[in-house]
Amino acid sequence: MTVLAIDTATKVCSTALIQNDTLLAELSEVAPQQHAELLLPFVEKVMNQAGKEVSMLDRIAVSIGPGSFTGLRIGLSVAKGIAVGAKIPVIPVPTMEAIAYNVFRLTADNIIVSVILPARRHEYYYSRYRRSDEEPETVSAISVVQTDELEAQLADNTDDVIAGEGIERLLEEIKSRTSQTGQVIERINIALDKKLNVSTASVTGLVSKYYDAVDASLVEPLYSKQFESGSARFKQKPE
Repeated sequence: MTVLAIDTATKVCSTALIQNDTLLAELSEVAPQQHAELLLPFVEKVMNQAGKEVSMLDRIAVSIGPGSFTGLRIGLSVAKGIAVGAKIPVIPVPTMEAIAYNVFRLTADNIIVSVILPARRHEYYYSRYRRSDEEPETVSAISVVQTDELEAQLADNTDDVIAGEGIERLLEEIKSRTSQTGQVIERINIALDKKLNVSTASVTGLVSKYYDAVDASLVEPLYSKQFESGSARFKQKPE
């Protein structure tokens, strides 16, 4: 199985080529607001590095959010375009579950991961996952929370590993406070040292085996209003 993976849900523009759980090539760059210019050239370079043609692809895996509205639209547009042209299906991968999966890949411990992505000003996407074999299993579904609530949640869940791009902004917001933030700040700094704030296409591609492939026309991004209204629906893994 050869999978082209695309992740533009965060400020990182990333694409990778995976074959039977082996990473053949990957190209990633922290490039806020440059995804439209970079993504297609990145795809071409990764394919060339791996010596593959589009006709050799079996699936396109794409990160579907939550995340940047513009970034998600760009990533999904490119993924759908390639999939339609190659007549292959798309695997929609929830961004936050992929981030949790990456943490599980890096440790054999039975841990819970708190995943945080930036939403609107002083708001964050927040969810928690535990390992189920190698897969991420939802402990707390994705919600949109404000800074104070998120800080309190992290302080309560002291054993959670903290991951996701949102931890950078969260650190800036809470580091000047004095109430209950010391251990949260320490855990965020540990996550930053381990680069658990970074999401890349290689992880999207590797975790995609746990999700259903669908027709490109059925793939849509996940946005914050879906979580606020409870209308978000996606299949977490194949039956």
